[in-house]
Amino acid sequence: MYLVVAHEWGHAVQNRLQRRLVSAAAELQADCLAGAVLYGSAADGDLTFEAGDAREIVDSFQVIGDRTPWTRPGDHGTASQRLQSFSRGGAHGVPACFT
Repeated sequence: MYLVVAHEWGHAVQNRLQRRLVSAAAELQADCLAGAVLYGSAADGDLTFEAGDAREIVDSFQVIGDRTPWTRPGDHGTASQRLQSFSRGGAHGVPACFT
């Protein structure tokens, strides 16, 4: 649940940015922002990752990556691309989502 909320929060951030800052791969950028906010919240002590949470995140991206019946190829990125973007934000914070 946190992953989906954080991803949608990433879109809310994008909607407030100058258009030039929003990536052409907006879905992957939202995943990156989701990683930044979740891992940043954990670093701040506002969120605690429990045993199994990391596995749930990986499993979620396997389910919601492109090649699901309700998406077209290229809509959101493959599971691997999505996880990579999320991990980049988690490891390097918000600035990594704008490089």
